[in-house]
Amino acid sequence: GSRAMNLRPWLLAGALAMVALPAVAAVPTDDQVVRLQRMMGFEGAIEKVITDQFGEQPVFVAMKAPQRECLLGEMTPMMAGQMSDAFKDLFGDEQTASEWLAFADTAGGRKLMSFVQAGVQASMDGKPAPTPEAALGDMNAEEMGDMMTFMATPAAKVLERDFPALKMADAELETFMVGAMARCGIAE
Repeated sequence: GSRAMNLRPWLLAGALAMVALPAVAAVPTDDQVVRLQRMMGFEGAIEKVITDQFGEQPVFVAMKAPQRECLLGEMTPMMAGQMSDAFKDLFGDEQTASEWLAFADTAGGRKLMSFVQAGVQASMDGKPAPTPEAALGDMNAEEMGDMMTFMATPAAKVLERDFPALKMADAELETFMVGAMARCGIAE
């Protein structure tokens, strides 16, 4: 019948409206995350943080070397996964991630990233971070131009975000550690 025909414009309008909706942005890819971590100086950070944080613990010091190695081997991928998720949360989507990676390849981006890397390194070494003035004060016109152009883009909003907390709850960490210790043949 003729009544069914009248629904068509509505169905068509509905379908078009759905197509016009913005696609849900894809989260940054694992490859992008690795490159972003390298860009910000986080490469190798996990191992260092774990070694520093746990290396001090009496329980860790008391273990035999093979057990320590085993435990670090268990913890590293788990922490790396947490860090990877944090980077995905921080950068939010593939587009933002790719704009950051492109910016990092410009003169101004390299300058900013060396400042970020120095800050990450300082915090891992327990030293004060360099001041922006010291690190960025001698920017040339090209570097300044790159920076200003990038700061005007939505991607730069990432700078206003706090670094996401690692999501693992204490209880989860406890469970993980118990399992890891058992797998490494460490008595509690």
